Amino acid sequence: QYDSLRITLSNVLAFDYIGALIGSVIFPLILLKYTGLIQSAFIIGLLNVFVAGLLLFQYWKSIEDKHFLIFATILTSASLAVAAIYSTDIDNWLESKLYRDHVQLSKQSRYQKIVLTKREEKKASPSVDHTATKPPSLVEVTNRRKDLRLFIDGNLQFSSIDEYRYHEALVHPAMNLADKRTNVLILGGGDGLAAREVLRYPEVEKIILIDIDPEITKICSNHPEIVELNQGSLLNTKVTVINQDAYKFVEWGYHNQKFDVIIIDLPDPNHESLSKLYSVTFYKLIGNILNTKGVIVTQSTSPFFSRNAFWCIHHTIEKAELNTYAYHLDIPSMGDWGFNLSSKTSHEIKKIRLSVETNFLTNSLIQAMFQFGKDVNELETKINTLLKPVLMFYYEDKNWRYY
Repeated sequence: QYDSLRITLSNVLAFDYIGALIGSVIFPLILLKYTGLIQSAFIIGLLNVFVAGLLLFQYWKSIEDKHFLIFATILTSASLAVAAIYSTDIDNWLESKLYRDHVQLSKQSRYQKIVLTKREEKKASPSVDHTATKPPSLVEVTNRRKDLRLFIDGNLQFSSIDEYRYHEALVHPAMNLADKRTNVLILGGGDGLAAREVLRYPEVEKIILIDIDPEITKICSNHPEIVELNQGSLLNTKVTVINQDAYKFVEWGYHNQKFDVIIIDLPDPNHESLSKLYSVTFYKLIGNILNTKGVIVTQSTSPFFSRNAFWCIHHTIEKAELNTYAYHLDIPSMGDWGFNLSSKTSHEIKKIRLSVETNFLTNSLIQAMFQFGKDVNELETKINTLLKPVLMFYYEDKNWRYY
């Protein structure tokens, strides 16, 4: 008797582990990629009802209340099937309750959930010449009649109302500090907005843009309103888009090329896979593909909402033997946001002078961005490494609840 019970329990646990293994592989690689969270839930529910049906058939003779169980199984299956068919509508309805504005686009890619919202407008958008190689027009860039917002995994990536502040602060100090700006590398920035600012410089010959998600670069290359905002930068003949992991790209190099300016516009380091893109090893690899007098700039999260994380990034870059200069800027939709400028050689920040037209930045404002108040000033932190990813824990600052 006990031997039979032991074998039965062993079989139950074995099938449980096998099922968990299959589920953990199928869900992220197939279901999440092709069906999304909502439809996946209904599909998995249908699978469970199917198993219940098999058990009902197997033990048909020993079951007393057969009619009730048949009715319950059919009703549950039908309900789940209908819900799976209309899962897109359910998903859209749920998301409409999460965002302030109208959800214009919602897509689950292999890597992330992409949501585009828009505050409605009445006027039609002007057409954009996608093949143009001239620098973007300042008048066109400031033509902002709507608030178009891009969210990735629920986190705001940009608002069309004030994104120019962020992208001008990210791009122009580095571009005007570098000795040359012929070859430019952008890591992240799949929305094409950083590339738009780089294209203001006529001496730029080549821009390599690395973004892991082909879905985001596809959307930002084809969606009319995003193309209007980024001025068709991703379709510009000077821009080469490569959908690849940024870490692998800098690790392997690109035809042994070195870059004059490297702009790092990656998501915040809120988990392990992103934390490694802010590690000492990563910045050393970045240094290997930077020209001697080149300049690196990286977005570095908020020095106010995540002060420890911001200065951890700063100290980590310094540990990679790069001269590093921290600065920050207030952006209405994002709050106080920080950046780190770095290079192999030392620079005098006061010598930065804008050489192109901008919507927001001025020479005096650039100097002010390198000043920090007492509540966001530098403080001691640990160094972020591949084996000790302290940054992701620093990032989980309680101040984010006020964001």
